Amino acid sequence: MDTRLTTVGAAMVLVAVLGIWLAFYRFGPAEDVSTLQRRSLTESAQAVGNLQYRLNDGGAVIRSYLEYIRSQLRRRYGSMARLDQPETLASRAGMNVDEVRTRLAEAHALADTAGLPREKTASSLRWLAEFQRRLSGIREEKAT
Repeated sequence: MDTRLTTVGAAMVLVAVLGIWLAFYRFGPAEDVSTLQRRSLTESAQAVGNLQYRLNDGGAVIRSYLEYIRSQLRRRYGSMARLDQPETLASRAGMNVDEVRTRLAEAHALADTAGLPREKTASSLRWLAEFQRRLSGIREEKAT
């Protein structure tokens, strides 16, 4: 009788170990994960365009894009670089300081405007996307 209990106990332990092994063991070689860390400018533009279409308010879209740039600045440079420091941002982006100052002030003003025309919204978003692209270190000339 003792050998039967020992055999049954050993079989149950073997089944439990096999069950656990089958549940948690990863079969085969590790899969090659090729997820991109960065989003492309096209994906960003599409997301902003969809947001504008849903909201039908260009000011809210510009406001959310400015917040996106703010979060990217915090992530990339820490709390040292802020949108209210156009001189620092212009040097990091390799752009004209006066243009950065003027366009950021315009974007902030447009962000607080309701019922913004689509042309103004699109123009501001194009510049902000280019600005963000250059802040992220991409300095290639735009394709024509």
